[in-house]
Order: sequence, then structure tokens, then C-alpha cells
Amino acid sequence: MSKGDRMKLEQLAILEDINRLHSDPVRREVCRRARQHLIVSEARSPQTGIYWWGPIKAGWKLFPFFEEYYGSLQHDEMWGKWADTILGRNSIGYGVRDAYAGLPRGRVVKELSNKGSETGRWFILHGDDTPISDGLELVASAFNIPPDKMKFVYDDHERVQVHDYRAVMGELGKDLGVVAASSFGD
Repeated sequence: MSKGDRMKLEQLAILEDINRLHSDPVRREVCRRARQHLIVSEARSPQTGIYWWGPIKAGWKLFPFFEEYYGSLQHDEMWGKWADTILGRNSIGYGVRDAYAGLPRGRVVKELSNKGSETGRWFILHGDDTPISDGLELVASAFNIPPDKMKFVYDDHERVQVHDYRAVMGELGKDLGVVAASSFGD
């Protein structure tokens, strides 16, 4: 094992200990993100996972979640754990806790052949509601997807949904300018 590999393992262990032992949720989040960054940036390999675009004062920020770090991911489960961070809040109201489809989001997956083997290509699934013009390219970069191995794929399931978007707007007290898909009952 090289000296660099040993240092990386030591950094990961320290971050994991801080994350586990610290009572401040903000510091735990910083440690989780630092650990996630170390894993992905050092690997330089393409990643699968999910993402959201979260509003910030100056526009939008990408929030990627990698399966290599978090395991199998579903938007509804991760929203419950990360909605306050994605929305830039210390806590969130009850009405937005289940509103995982209230912001632009998507998924990065490996393409599989008919026989279930990997093809070496990657799909970036999106709802065609990315809030910035080069947003999908930024997703590809965050997930380390080579440009010649990726394809952007529209998936209606990934669209912002009206009911959830209204809950997010209510939480933030403003309209974010996202065009949400119509849903039954709205």
C-alpha cells in the first residue's frame, strides 16, 4: 500500500469517527460530504446515484448522492434525510417532508445489455427541468461520467411535481421559477 493510499484511509477513518461521534448535525454533514468527496474524487471512476438541484441565494446548487457511499438510493428516502440541507434550512416544516419531487432531480445509471451485463455507457435521467443551461453537463462532471460514454435521457418520473413544488415554495416563501408537471388533482 502506497503512502498516499494510507493517508487517504486515515483521512476516511478520522472523518468517519467525527461523523459518528459529533452531536452537531451540521458538522456531521460536513464530515459526510468530505468523506464522500474523498471517495469519489480519489476513485475518478464513474458513479451511479441520484441528484437534486437546490436553491441558493445566487441561483442553484447541485446535490449529488453516490451509491458507492450511500448504497442503493431512492429519492423519497434521501429527501427525508437531506431536505433541510438541500433547501438551505436548519429544519423543515411538516408539509415539505414528503415533497421529494418538489425540486429538479434525476438519476445516473449504468446501461445494461439485454443479458444484464454492463455496456460501459451511462444514462443521466432527468425531467427536462434542470434550472441552469449547462446543468446536465455539471451532473455528468459531478458523477465522473466521460462525455463519450453518456447519454441524457428524459424520464417523466423525474419531473418536478406540482403538489410537491407548492410545498417547497410554501417552505421557502417564494416561487423558484421551475415549471412543474401537472399531476392528477392539481
